[in-house]
Amino acid sequence: KFDTGNILKQTQVSIPPTMIYSELLKILLETGTNDLKSILRNLDNARKKYGICQECVRGKTKNIMMKKSKFENLRDVNVGEYLHVDIMYIEKNMYIVSTDELTGYINAIPIKSREREVIMVALKRIISFYSSCGWKVKRICSDREGGFTSNSDELAAMNIQLYQSSTEGHDSRIERQIGTIKGKIRSSFYSLPYKLPRDWLDYLTIFVCQSQNLVLNNKTTPR
Repeated sequence: KFDTGNILKQTQVSIPPTMIYSELLKILLETGTNDLKSILRNLDNARKKYGICQECVRGKTKNIMMKKSKFENLRDVNVGEYLHVDIMYIEKNMYIVSTDELTGYINAIPIKSREREVIMVALKRIISFYSSCGWKVKRICSDREGGFTSNSDELAAMNIQLYQSSTEGHDSRIERQIGTIKGKIRSSFYSLPYKLPRDWLDYLTIFVCQSQNLVLNNKTTPR
């Protein structure tokens, strides 16, 4: 058993212990204390130099008030017009996750890689879903993932504007949704009376997203 708090005091770094308990133990077991001190100093120096991504903090922190939408008047926004998208990682599985600005409706599309063509196919599936319901996607908000950036021209040809965050920034709305999805997947996975095969993670992820869509959104409208 290792006291991570004492290790932080000995190495004179200011990273909150609650952020790294699990990672500390993993690294400590693999590399030893001497290497760990160097790793902690590097992490702390990087944070002091570049600062903390406020969008990540806002999106991944519980029980805080989310900032108001960048779209001033949501009454003029229709369902599916503005989407927030990002890549979600569940172990080795990857998904393109989108959430609607107005209703918070979630779509999760499994992908095999982060290549431009693969990401575009997933985005087209999401766009087709809203089109099949009679809604038109007009804007997509994302971080500066290369797969999204390289598809900006193709999206523009479809009359869809791509809005991306700053170089080191993230979209807080989709970060929050991904955090919620991961928490529910983790809870469901470990509460099952049997061991779920890892190959079935895609089904569990889709089930969690569908369950989340059934929850009433009291800020706007039912999904």
